[in-house]
Amino acid sequence: MMAAVECDDNENPPAILYPGDVADIMRELQTDEYRKARRAFSRRLGIDPRDVGDPEFRGYVTYLFNEWLTYDVRLDEDNGLTPFDFVAMGAYGRGLLSEGQFEDMREVSESNFVSWFWMLGVSAATRLVRIEDLASGEVYEIRDAETAARYDGAPGGSMVARLARVRDAWHFVSPPPAVLREPYDDRERRRVTMLVQMRQPDFLGLLATVLTYNPVYAEEVRRHRARACAPDGGPRAQRRKGGRR
Repeated sequence: MMAAVECDDNENPPAILYPGDVADIMRELQTDEYRKARRAFSRRLGIDPRDVGDPEFRGYVTYLFNEWLTYDVRLDEDNGLTPFDFVAMGAYGRGLLSEGQFEDMREVSESNFVSWFWMLGVSAATRLVRIEDLASGEVYEIRDAETAARYDGAPGGSMVARLARVRDAWHFVSPPPAVLREPYDDRERRRVTMLVQMRQPDFLGLLATVLTYNPVYAEEVRRHRARACAPDGGPRAQRRKGGRR
């Protein structure tokens, strides 16, 4: 199984691996590490992606898990590599990536970070997204047509996003996984800034905070806890007893 390489030759963005493909490869080749990561994710966020009842939200939570697994999990038996490194190095070793593609991925691996950003200005016309990292105060200007079109004219608001510096420019590694268009006033900006700087949360910590704004998340957490407390352990436990993965 090989991950797709995301690279639009017309705009020449950096080559990247789809987190969904990386997760599939990890599930097949690094099963124990994959399962350990899935358990850790479920503990931190209070939900198991496989048991989410709402289909749309299930896909969203799976997307969040795949991104976290791809870039943030460290593999115990592979010198602390991330799954992204593991798959990229394997693909390059088999001649499935060019030198340029692999160099892009190496730079993504070395420079990517996730934070909570405040939107300072977004323009579809210029494809420019200006955001401030609320943890450090650094301002980033990113040319990204898709993100700029989606949030064109945003007067504020915030997003959790992962950035990487490749070929001397900052890029969104993937579409921002969480965006709050409102509230967008100075009071909210100060509140979020204080929260981020005091807690210094990692990706899952950021998600746990942002997801509290989503009513579907609250309901899914309630359902997950109710199943976990059930005498039979819920449907997932029953399937394990029956010998299924």
